[in-house]
Amino acid sequence: MKAFFMIIFCLFLITGTAQSFDCKQKIAEYQSLFEAKKIDKSYEIWSEVHKKCQKEYQRIYDDGAIIIQSKIKTTKSLVEKERLVREILKGYDDDYTYFPSHAMDFEVKKAMIMYYNTVKAKQQMEEIFILLDNGFTKAYNEIKDVNAINLYFNLYFDKYKSKDVTAENLTEKYFMLKDLLNQLEISYPNNEKAYRLVSTRMDNLAKNALTCNGVSDYYKKNYTINKDNVKWLLAAISNMPVKCASTPTFYMLVEALYKINRTSQSAGFMGQAALKQKKVTDAITYYNESESLEQNPIEKAKLDYTYATQIAISDKQKAREFLNRALQFDPKLGKAYLYLAQLYAGSTKECSSNNFEKKALYYLAAMTAQKTILIDPKLKPQTDKIVEKYMKLSFTHKDKDLDNMKGKDYTVACWINESILVPNK
Repeated sequence: MKAFFMIIFCLFLITGTAQSFDCKQKIAEYQSLFEAKKIDKSYEIWSEVHKKCQKEYQRIYDDGAIIIQSKIKTTKSLVEKERLVREILKGYDDDYTYFPSHAMDFEVKKAMIMYYNTVKAKQQMEEIFILLDNGFTKAYNEIKDVNAINLYFNLYFDKYKSKDVTAENLTEKYFMLKDLLNQLEISYPNNEKAYRLVSTRMDNLAKNALTCNGVSDYYKKNYTINKDNVKWLLAAISNMPVKCASTPTFYMLVEALYKINRTSQSAGFMGQAALKQKKVTDAITYYNESESLEQNPIEKAKLDYTYATQIAISDKQKAREFLNRALQFDPKLGKAYLYLAQLYAGSTKECSSNNFEKKALYYLAAMTAQKTILIDPKLKPQTDKIVEKYMKLSFTHKDKDLDNMKGKDYTVACWINESILVPNK
């Protein structure tokens, strides 16, 4: 009987103690102290709350990471810093134990805390890599930390260089992370600049390691289950390096997109693929369709300018048509005149048979470039240099073959068929 009353008494004491500790009140207390920058006192009360309320309030773990991180910054002892880092890590483990749906990416958070607060020795970096690798595998859709994405790919690339992972592994990881960055850029437009910066860094790091065969194999392997997925196809096309645009895989991807989602963009991709296959006529047809499907005149002008630059090597006359059309849609597109001037100046081999005809071409190029200044003064410094360059290659007062042509109209033939007024001096 005495034993029974003793048990009841102990339970009463435990219940009374629990009831006397107000978790909400204590949370408010340490938060208030933290705001007042009384870090040590805030940490002391937080530690007590963590022990007694760890299953009740998730915010304890978010607060704890911030409070302890602040305490680490003011701690000089390396031993104490290490202890505090491990306390944060344990907090992330507890968070996942008691609130798993909130802490799916706890391993990634642990990795970043270690990275920011350790000397980054080889053993520690290996531990960080394992945490990131596990975290990205288990909680891919929960990760938003752009620094974690950047660090993970850098460490993975180091593994590739040391031959711990294959080129195929690297290719798959590269596209997995690129897809994640694309998703985050759409979901969090305010962080668009940061996501694009990391994406560019990844491109620069991996450009020599990613082969067209590897990229093609990756997308062929994933094509069947994604061939009707517009978002996946767009991401795949965008992720393929420019050097791979001539591959059958690139054409397969753009053709699938074009069939299920005929837009200005998909038609433009078809034109790009056709041009890479040296099907110039088909490319021009797709480019014309792409422009016609765009409704905004300014965007139409941008498309026509882009297509002119892409088609110029194969067909300068068609490139000029695109440039003239671009100027119709956007009369202030000064760079169209600059590019047209370059086309004229680059045609001396096929469009001139003597010195006079060659100089006439350069003169036409200079006069064409000069039009830029009238519609886009911002380009004046660049334009002046181009005009000066072409004028030096053009007519001079010493040219004897000018005697019979000074002040007269002259038509530059070939594909150009433009008239100039030959200068008097």
